[in-house]
Amino acid sequence: MSLHHLFIGTYTATSAPAGRGKGIYSLSVDTDAHTFSSPQLVAEIESGSWLLRHPHAPVLWAAREEEAGSIVAFEIKDGATLQPLPTSDIPTGAGSPCHLALTPAVDRLIASSYGDGVVTDIALTPAGQAARDAAGEAQYAVHNHQGSGPNKDRQNSPHAHSAAVAPDGEHVLVADLGTDELRRFEISAQSGELIESGIAAKLPGGAGPRHMAVSAAGYIYVTGELDNSVHILRWEDDASATYLGSAPAGDVDAVSGRDDAFPSHLELSADGTCLWVANRGPDIIATFAVEDGGASLRHLGDAPAGGENPRHFARVGEALIVGHQNSDSLAMLPLDAAGIAQPPVAQISLGSPVCVVPVAS
Repeated sequence: MSLHHLFIGTYTATSAPAGRGKGIYSLSVDTDAHTFSSPQLVAEIESGSWLLRHPHAPVLWAAREEEAGSIVAFEIKDGATLQPLPTSDIPTGAGSPCHLALTPAVDRLIASSYGDGVVTDIALTPAGQAARDAAGEAQYAVHNHQGSGPNKDRQNSPHAHSAAVAPDGEHVLVADLGTDELRRFEISAQSGELIESGIAAKLPGGAGPRHMAVSAAGYIYVTGELDNSVHILRWEDDASATYLGSAPAGDVDAVSGRDDAFPSHLELSADGTCLWVANRGPDIIATFAVEDGGASLRHLGDAPAGGENPRHFARVGEALIVGHQNSDSLAMLPLDAAGIAQPPVAQISLGSPVCVVPVAS
């Protein structure tokens, strides 16, 4: 099937940085006909940037990326509209939550907050709503961190940028851009809550880890926002990650030697053989072959992203849908038979898109 439905999170006037979106949008794409439908504003909320869909229930969460961060939950109606769930505005106890993830049992929602490095662990009901105590208060824990990195402009304090479940399914890793660390949390077998358990890996100083992709083969790929690289690590039986090295986040001539390639999102193909990486300085999507069982990456090519500052993308059928924060647009980049991203074949205007979430096919 070539018709797919998407939700798009945007930066709005109160976001930092301010954007030109109005909230969360819905649209459909036809990856065979290379067309976008007209975006529809389905939730008029401020700073609803990062979106995450419940894997088993019609629920969508949005992180409100503001100084006093919070999480809002919606019921997905008819696959394309949103209805706010009652009392769903849950404080994170942190500044600028920029990423959401789930534990394997889908009983904890994990918010990573760039502003102060806080990781918030929110208990969920089976229906995907915040679990509450007898007084009606949402149940969540706030995990602080300390540290810094060598880049004095960007690493003067912790900046939690994303979370991912480790290959063993028993730990959560948090990429901290400010401290060049993959922080480790054990998932309690009894309660499901997160238990801080140290540092799984330290990346090279000034790497600035941002987003992670975890393979079924036990490898972890991390974009280095500050050093223009993709870092490769192997998960070990002792719940640590061995650092194997890095590759430039795109063609060497495009990303090396510059201070603004700013690789952002990365994503593995379902079979683990291809890795795609967005670079916001040169505005390209790089494709890599995953080789040596997962231990190395071979650059296959770069495609123009179709706009400025490709902050996020998602694979949708045989295409990547890319959101461009600075040029207020979405672009469709088809994938060839080898999985290599090709130049854009369709574009549509949308204010400050920063997260692309496929909903249904």
